[in-house]
Amino acid sequence: LFQPSEKMPPIALRRMKADQLEGLPRKIEHPIEVDMPRFQASEYQKSVVRARAMKEGSSPSDSMLRILHELRMISLHPTKPDLGGHDLASYAAESARLKQTLEILTQIREKGEKALIFLESLEMQSFLASAIQHKFGLSERPYRIHGGVKGADRQAYVNSFQQKPPGFDVMILSPKAG
Repeated sequence: LFQPSEKMPPIALRRMKADQLEGLPRKIEHPIEVDMPRFQASEYQKSVVRARAMKEGSSPSDSMLRILHELRMISLHPTKPDLGGHDLASYAAESARLKQTLEILTQIREKGEKALIFLESLEMQSFLASAIQHKFGLSERPYRIHGGVKGADRQAYVNSFQQKPPGFDVMILSPKAG
């Protein structure tokens, strides 16, 4: 897709930050594989079964898009981000990603560092900001940058986050807006 052929230009163009900006640190990835808890895995499997049934039937293509969205949401957490009488630890225990995120944030806090969390779901962003403030005793909720935040406010949040004194803090960003 990114290479021209003898007769055609490339179908897609892609720019990488590393190719455009000098001095960026080397990107380091730390993949973490964690099994889903039983309930989360069960809900995920139910969606996969529905997707397979749609594939064999004649469902409209938008139904498959809904299933893909559902799978993405279940991979975050199998239920809506509302504690609904549960404590954070038991709610987080139902989601491999949420539980691992809170464990990683605990390690980051112990080092006195700041963290950026990229999260697409606005509903989960709001929940996570409150949960982080409560769990880690922050004086204010972590900043959230998403499509609904105006450009000037985004920059003000970034400036404030960067100018805070050293120590633990978190900012939550939508991948596109961030």
